Amino acid sequence: MCAIALVLVAHRQHREALRAARLASAYSAARMAMLSAQLQPHFLFNSLHAIGVLIDDSPRQAAVMVARLGDFLRYALDCSQWPWIELATELAGLEAYLAVQQTRFSDRLSTAIDASPESLRIHVPSLLLQPLAENAIEHGRKDCGPLQVRVTARVSGERLHITVRNSSPRLADVLSPARYGHGLSNVELRLRAAYGDDALLTIGPDSAGGTSAILDLPPRLTAGMRAPPR
Repeated sequence: MCAIALVLVAHRQHREALRAARLASAYSAARMAMLSAQLQPHFLFNSLHAIGVLIDDSPRQAAVMVARLGDFLRYALDCSQWPWIELATELAGLEAYLAVQQTRFSDRLSTAIDASPESLRIHVPSLLLQPLAENAIEHGRKDCGPLQVRVTARVSGERLHITVRNSSPRLADVLSPARYGHGLSNVELRLRAAYGDDALLTIGPDSAGGTSAILDLPPRLTAGMRAPPR
């Protein structure tokens, strides 16, 4: 009887542990979806403002930007129900975002994305890279001269390393989280919701000049739960 009682208690504890894990996963997915949704109005406002400026100066360029903005918003809507997506899909969405900015700044901005094949199948939180690229562009364009923004992704030592770097300006030292703006704070919160303490965002001077934002993430090969409808 004692043995049966112990087995029943163990089964009940196991069920409770599974239930707690499911609740934690659901909460994490919901929080990631909420934080992701906060980014889209912010980016949309900036893009619409830029289009408004272009309408009088360059109607053709404004029309191109509207089309490219539509491509990015289509990607954002497609991903809105999934808190996790493959890096290949995330980079495709980032390309659409960078195309909007390329139209906006013309020859004052050049961009490049370089990802290793093994990194592309790893799942990351959707819309994670857009605010990092936006931050690189918005701070970099304050300097005179053309700006270069480059995104790289590699798998090293069983970790996924993603770097978003610009050619200027160069930070004097590593930026503390207390100095993050809205976009970077959102990225930090999403990393905590997705990975707990097993992820690191570092923003500081780049060895080649300019500033880099480096993500150090554990590799995740499954999409996990579907995000709850909003």
